[in-house]
Amino acid sequence: MFKEKYNKVYRSATDETNHMKSFVENLNAVEKKNDVTLDRDTFFILSQYADLNPEEIEERYAIDVKPFHKVSNSKDAEFLGRQRERELNISQMYDLDNAAELYNDYMKKYGKKNHTKKLEYTKHFYRFVKTLVEINKNNIHGDKNMTLDKNADVIKEPDEYFY
Repeated sequence: MFKEKYNKVYRSATDETNHMKSFVENLNAVEKKNDVTLDRDTFFILSQYADLNPEEIEERYAIDVKPFHKVSNSKDAEFLGRQRERELNISQMYDLDNAAELYNDYMKKYGKKNHTKKLEYTKHFYRFVKTLVEINKNNIHGDKNMTLDKNADVIKEPDEYFY
């Protein structure tokens, strides 16, 4: 049900098994948090990232998000569920594991020339990755205004491609 709800597709059976393990660990963590919470109006529910551990979320999307949400009552939970589903439909989260492929697609889409010097390519690639990170962070906070455009790899200041 989780896979269908969030359109989860895994690269291999091993990858799916690893994600299932993370999902079960997060489910157990949520159940434990709910068991020990003294405030009966507060509880925890799984998020779209429940098949990842927090380190994977940070590594893949460069965002600091937990695989669950804390809610204060059932109305909040219902609202949060609707809000998150809506956000999933309109937000684009870029998986940094696919950055090289995304950069190649970006170069083709905008007719960018390939850099002949490795240093130039690396600088522009890292600036592109930094843009992906900025977009992910904006999207997770509800700001959908930043998009991937022709300037995603443009270096405006020296060394701005570094984190």
